[in-house]
Amino acid sequence: MKRCARHSKKNDLKPWQVKEWCIPEASAAFVASMEEVLDVYEQPYNPLEPVLCFGESSKQLIGEVRLPTLPQPGQVARQDSSTSAMVRPIFHVL
Repeated sequence: MKRCARHSKKNDLKPWQVKEWCIPEASAAFVASMEEVLDVYEQPYNPLEPVLCFGESSKQLIGEVRLPTLPQPGQVARQDSSTSAMVRPIFHVL
């Protein structure tokens, strides 16, 4: 079988890349608690007891080295490079 450039031998030699997967073991207590969550979503809508969904994600905050300068007429706006300030979690409630 002839190997093309994108399947060359150099691409096979990456010992730092490891394919892994995890099949979690679900105990009876875990399954029971997940079923309780699903039961909540099956309940009919009640405006006096709304169901809230909660989620979390992280976002990178970017800081600027210097404030960008306003362009002169006919010029393109210019700005200096930015720095990564920090990563913060964001919580969502729906």
